[in-house]
Amino acid sequence: MKAVVFLILTAFYHLAFPGGFQINIQSIKAMGMGHTSAALAIEPATLFFNPGLSPLCPGVSAGSAAIIGRISYREMMPGTYTAHSQTIPGFPFCFHASEIKDLGGDWKFSLGISVTTPFGSRVQYDDGWKGQFMLREMDLRIVHVQPTIAISFGEKAGIGIGYVESRGRIRLRKALPVQNLDGTFGEVRMDGQGRGPGFNAGGFIKISEKFRLGLSHRSSVRFSVPDGKVNFFVPESLADSFGFNYFKSVIRLPSTTTIGGEWKFSKSVLFALDVNYVGWRSYDTLRIDFLINTSAVTDQASPRRYGNTFIFRLGSQIQVTDRLIVRGGGYFDITPVRDGYLTAESPDASKIGFSTGGTFAVNHKLELDAAFLWVEGIRRTGSNDELNFAGTFKSRAFVPAIGIHILFE
Repeated sequence: MKAVVFLILTAFYHLAFPGGFQINIQSIKAMGMGHTSAALAIEPATLFFNPGLSPLCPGVSAGSAAIIGRISYREMMPGTYTAHSQTIPGFPFCFHASEIKDLGGDWKFSLGISVTTPFGSRVQYDDGWKGQFMLREMDLRIVHVQPTIAISFGEKAGIGIGYVESRGRIRLRKALPVQNLDGTFGEVRMDGQGRGPGFNAGGFIKISEKFRLGLSHRSSVRFSVPDGKVNFFVPESLADSFGFNYFKSVIRLPSTTTIGGEWKFSKSVLFALDVNYVGWRSYDTLRIDFLINTSAVTDQASPRRYGNTFIFRLGSQIQVTDRLIVRGGGYFDITPVRDGYLTAESPDASKIGFSTGGTFAVNHKLELDAAFLWVEGIRRTGSNDELNFAGTFKSRAFVPAIGIHILFE
């Protein structure tokens, strides 16, 4: 029965959202530039990426993307078994609105709100695949709401801070190693809602006419699931050990500290470079506290031992005409998942991303944005030592996105 408990624990592996489910699509413009953003003042999405820049970007921006991805699995050699997740698109969205007020001289004050989906995914495998005891299906949705205030001294320097209210829901299905009379395996279904507070702060300084430096910090979030539901579908003879249950858990989502620079190479060309430091070490242990304990279901603490990581990003933008801007970029995302802790939800190898995009100005107040991102996970062979499950994983995703930007005077 202990193996069954571990299966339950891994069901909420993604309440901590390893890099494979950390969504950076919070701006269609920034997406086209490899998600560079810490020093760019090109739209109200600065509310999310660096609140200190928001006095330079009054207006409204919004967008959505379709994440079309797949995870492939191959068992350890000399085996030949393979499996693939089903292709079910996810649709993250972003909304940012900011207004400014002149305080006299060069001083400006801004007030804004940002609604984003920084974590989320949808993964589903065939019910009978070899890893069904780790996962059959997962649907994860997280929304951050962030009211923000900021002040700047013209374009020379500025600081800002926002309160983050994080709310989310996760649903999972996975098989249990108990068989029904017809030979099929039992199943556990989990459904939990959670929330947690945090903050987002940032600032910038203009070093010269051609170079601006930005620094931001999104805090760790203490994400609490107080009353998640657990439903078991098992043979009647095991019903006493696997009745309807509730659970609670508290997990710290990682902080992200970013330093970035914007270099205006010429009047029409600029480059951006960001370095993200992601504090995944906060996810050391996954603890689950069940309301009802039985011989098969007991409170557990499962080690994760994540490590802090870096993401390196590079982007560029070219003003082709008065109405058309084109962008390009790329990044390298180092996995926080150590050997021995891989799962089917996200094997989470390091990733390489390449993006392109553009903006068409309908008039001086309305812009239409588009971007496309290709993410390639580096092939990784490893195991989950708790569940004694190993193999080679490979992931890939394509992400088209569209957006709109309304400029205020």
